[in-house]
Amino acid sequence: MLSPSVEAKKLGIKVGNSVREARFIYPKIVVLTPDPAKYRDVHMKFKKIFSEYSPDVTPKSIDEAVIDFSGQN
Repeated sequence: MLSPSVEAKKLGIKVGNSVREARFIYPKIVVLTPDPAKYRDVHMKFKKIFSEYSPDVTPKSIDEAVIDFSGQN
């Protein structure tokens, strides 16, 4: 499954397309190798930044979090 770039989306490649489907749409597509260690590192850096604004940070996925500011003055 792919997570397409903005450029790929403009070509009609959608989230969840297989590489085969993407190559059918655009034969010159460049597929990058995932880097989970980098994603975790960036996730932790963002989590640290978020915690400077609120102690109530709930990660929802590797690239999403909910920050509760309701207790802030």
